[in-house]
Amino acid sequence: MADPHDTDTYLVQAWAHYEAHALDAAIQAARSACEASPDRPDSAAALGWFLLESAQLPQATEVLRHALERHPDFPTLHWYWGMLCFRERRLDAAHQSLQRALQLDPQLDEAASALAWVLHDMGRLPEASQWARTALDAKPGAQRHAQLGWLLLAQERWDEALVPLRAALALEPDLASTRTQLIQALTQLDRAAEADTVRAAGFVREDEARLRRAASRPGPQGAQESIVLPFGDYVSPGLKVVQPDAHFPHMVRGDTSRCDWPYFRREIPHNWYVDPHDPECGFISRDEALVLYNTALMFKGKQALEIGCWMGWSACHMALAGVHLTVVDPVLDKSPNRERVAQSLSSAMQAYGSVGDLSLVTGLSPQAVDALAAGERKWSLFFIDGNHSGDNPLNDAMVCERHAEADALILFHDLASPDVAQGLNYLARKGWHTMAYNTMQIMGVAWRGNVEPVAHIPDPKIPWTLPPHLQHTAVSGVSQTEDAGEFLQLLASIRPFTLLSTERLFSLYTHAKLLCQRDIPGNFVECGSYQGGAAALLASVVQRHSLRPRKVYAFDTFQGMPEPAEVDRHNGTPANDTAFGAGTLAAPVAEYLAVVCARLGVTSIVEPVPGLFAHTLPARKADVGPIALLHADADWYASTMDIFSTLYDAVSTGGVVQIDDFGYWEGCRKAVRDFERISGEVFALQRIDHTGVWFQKKSSTPCG
Repeated sequence: MADPHDTDTYLVQAWAHYEAHALDAAIQAARSACEASPDRPDSAAALGWFLLESAQLPQATEVLRHALERHPDFPTLHWYWGMLCFRERRLDAAHQSLQRALQLDPQLDEAASALAWVLHDMGRLPEASQWARTALDAKPGAQRHAQLGWLLLAQERWDEALVPLRAALALEPDLASTRTQLIQALTQLDRAAEADTVRAAGFVREDEARLRRAASRPGPQGAQESIVLPFGDYVSPGLKVVQPDAHFPHMVRGDTSRCDWPYFRREIPHNWYVDPHDPECGFISRDEALVLYNTALMFKGKQALEIGCWMGWSACHMALAGVHLTVVDPVLDKSPNRERVAQSLSSAMQAYGSVGDLSLVTGLSPQAVDALAAGERKWSLFFIDGNHSGDNPLNDAMVCERHAEADALILFHDLASPDVAQGLNYLARKGWHTMAYNTMQIMGVAWRGNVEPVAHIPDPKIPWTLPPHLQHTAVSGVSQTEDAGEFLQLLASIRPFTLLSTERLFSLYTHAKLLCQRDIPGNFVECGSYQGGAAALLASVVQRHSLRPRKVYAFDTFQGMPEPAEVDRHNGTPANDTAFGAGTLAAPVAEYLAVVCARLGVTSIVEPVPGLFAHTLPARKADVGPIALLHADADWYASTMDIFSTLYDAVSTGGVVQIDDFGYWEGCRKAVRDFERISGEVFALQRIDHTGVWFQKKSSTPCG
């Protein structure tokens, strides 16, 4: 019989490790508590929470789901499950779980605070502020005051927001984002003198904070406050978020009626930010800035050029990605523009510990760019956001092409203007791939060589239209937006039968549908099916959209994970010391895969193939034939290598390979890299979320 004292001791140790930011040790202690008392819900809750905090979402899902099945009335489990759903952007499920937690225990102030953020993201701001007040009343603190102030600010209740924002800063004067929000509220209330006082105090605090950091922790500093985007900002799913707002104290939400540029898309209801000293000219939107940031991340350590930076918002996002950035803009010689740009960029790069660098060049493009390129200088990444009138964008595109590396990408802003579109069209005629991003002002992208643009999904709440001059331009994510309803319908059926994140499931869905529509030959193959949710999703796409007969082959032992090898680790922890070692994740076909396939009516399309990959893949390769989509969800090195060495040469040209565990399991990642080296190929991997990646096969040449 388990000793309750041992369990309590393990839990005390686990939470102590957690408070000391030693997550691996916390997980190990919580796992020991679970082993000592398997029926204790607090042990399972702690383990699930630590796994969630360490971004091990599939493991957290498994632990919390089983615990909730055994203890449906334990409030902390509902709270943590709600946080997991929130992390996966399943807002309705998060809302339901957090409400249930508070029904079971109204004193869970942390759950009330979390529910406020969920309601914020659902657009239910009055309810969000009510729950924030509840959390604040239960446990006052700087973060709770800041949360309430922010939620009132999001509703433009400027005067009401002042009290909690000031209270937050009184308790924690170094809350830079809260200081920015207070400045914004005062500016909106026309209390400029007070705003300037708060701003000046902020500069002093930031200088002091930088000195403290330099003295106590030399080296790059990357951690910022928790990211909570303002209501009215949209960010495409899958984009990594950085939020340097605190370093742009003059940036406020603008009045779209004050911009008279004929191509300004004021009908798009996203936030439009301006400098109050020049309220007719705006910054690029949040979504556009993060398209730029995520693109620049792919060029970390390489040369980048920006033409036109305005107040430095776009340049900041490029620099924080770690590129070596040169900025060309004629307005940099005008005070206070240069001082503000330099201050914002310097403070942001110091705060984030950016490994990139930048130089500001006053000048006009294309002349200044040609001068910089003297001596055969070239760039890999360009952002064109300069003079939008006449032939200026075309000339910018031409000078960028002249000085572009063989592998290069060029981004445009304000493609809503036909003059800007000239530049993109020129590059298309020169053989570059081109595409548009349906953002507030429409971005354009052109690329060549061994690079790929980031994927972007337009805001599904907006009925997007394109101006006439872009009617024949490919748009990133259009099919995803149109198909969101169908995907969500299927997701509701398969969610209990898969541990994959919504992002990875959406990636499978969109690629499968596109392959069907393009009639790329081949069956769909999943290696590592577990309970069959993803296989059933793929089969549903085949059933609804395929132009030819296809099958979905579901390879798995269905009896649990095979024995891992020494290389199979996560963050250095051996696989068998995690929640996913040998023998875990057993899922008999009759109890899971057969059930979900029957539920969706796709039993005839899915063929389960039980057994170890080393035996089943070679034995069934001839039956499988050509492959249009290969989903590798194998976890271990040997299993992943079996997939690629046996099946990759059968993937059709234009087919898609999605790898589920590339960012999580070290063995999986090593197998992919080893196969690249053996085969002589380099996969253009595209990130889906924290662990999943995909790429498109460019050649059908057999490997070996």
